Amino acid sequence: MTLFDVQENTDFIIRKIRGAGTVRRRLLDIGLAPGARARLVRIAPFKSAYLIELRGFSIALKCDAARLVDVVMGGRA
Repeated sequence: MTLFDVQENTDFIIRKIRGAGTVRRRLLDIGLAPGARARLVRIAPFKSAYLIELRGFSIALKCDAARLVDVVMGGRA
């Protein structure tokens, strides 16, 4: 399951960051690392962007980036 498939107000744990190159590196740099617990707070209309809370910060991701983040449901952010 990817972040793109998660419903609003759901806790999840990041399992893996797919992709390669600059996009993957930037996702890891902002804290989207395997094992990190987060919460999907809001999804923009037409699923164009995702707002997540991760380690006390709010991060907005475009849908293309959300498709690269494999997650496991559960955990408490």
